Amino acid sequence: ADTELLELLAQLHDAAKNREKLTGVLTELAARVPDNFAVRLRLAKLYTEAGRPEKAEQWAREALFVDVTNEEAKQILLVALRAQEKDNAAAKVEARST
Repeated sequence: ADTELLELLAQLHDAAKNREKLTGVLTELAARVPDNFAVRLRLAKLYTEAGRPEKAEQWAREALFVDVTNEEAKQILLVALRAQEKDNAAAKVEARST
């Protein structure tokens, strides 16, 4: 029941374009549902849009832990790594993708 309420809150904050509250609710949801890929990917996207590559990297890695084959999560991870000038790590991610 708690997760359903959090999902509803996330939808409301998303509709209201309240990114700060949305990321807070999604972070709580991610903690309660460790295998929820969609929540982790959404957080990675939000932090990318916010110009927070270190957080985008964290959530993209968590998303890939749930679904290692997801290309969108890999691309977000690459963008985040390059934004932090972690070129060696980005090259390793690219090598695993080919």
